[in-house]
Amino acid sequence: AKQIYLEHYLFLKIDNEINKTRKNIRKSYKNLFSKIDTNVYNFLILNKVNYSQWEMFRNLHKKESGKITRSKKSWDIQYKNLIEKKAIFICCFKDNKMIGGAFFDISKDEALYSVGVYSNKHKNVPISHFIQSLAIKEFTSRNLKWYRIGKYISAKMDKSPQNKEHNISFFKSGFASHIYTSYKFVI
Repeated sequence: AKQIYLEHYLFLKIDNEINKTRKNIRKSYKNLFSKIDTNVYNFLILNKVNYSQWEMFRNLHKKESGKITRSKKSWDIQYKNLIEKKAIFICCFKDNKMIGGAFFDISKDEALYSVGVYSNKHKNVPISHFIQSLAIKEFTSRNLKWYRIGKYISAKMDKSPQNKEHNISFFKSGFASHIYTSYKFVI
């Protein structure tokens, strides 16, 4: 049986001026950026990561997910991309303990949000929002054209995803300037 699925993807058009790019970000998010005390929360934008930092991120992902969701090989591939400067990693520490981070693949013209994880103990602090802001600033400085944020799922489009997927999609959509639709054919 043949089936055709519509899939929707979120993108942010990166302008060469950060203020123009930030105009596309949800207004309520912009207010959150100033609520981070960078004296308490230490953010690092890493083009190169030592393996112990990468393991901290992988272990945080396992801890917050409550299980292993991906193979070690997939993590090693991402680490290799960091070493080869095909990605960046932005993380947050508090009291010398990693409490959040996000990994972004980078090409000549585009960045892709690949994986992020944040400590539930600090869920009232907009760490994920601030990391996205730092990433967008970094993409602008690299003269990238697009930031591919991920799939867009709304309750109107698809009633089957879990509430968590809708919440993640809503979060991501606050950084998007465009939604593109593609077709997936299954034979």
